[in-house]
Amino acid sequence: MTPIDRRIGFMGSGQMAEALAKGLVNKGVVTPNQMCCTDPVAARKELFSSFGVSAYDTTLEVRRRRSAGRGGGAVRVQLGR
Repeated sequence: MTPIDRRIGFMGSGQMAEALAKGLVNKGVVTPNQMCCTDPVAARKELFSSFGVSAYDTTLEVRRRRSAGRGGGAVRVQLGR
């Protein structure tokens, strides 16, 4: 796949977000430093951090991170609930 020049923010870091994040990295669409996430469960944030994704405590931090810097824009991913 062709890499994209965007940041991706996951609002919630459950199993579906994990599968998407790992799949996007494995296919070369994005690098882990192009993604960030938030989750109320510390273990989920730690898991995402373990493969290079920035994990934050609030959705506001994710919104700021995915909007910052260079790139063609940002992608917001909200799954579940």
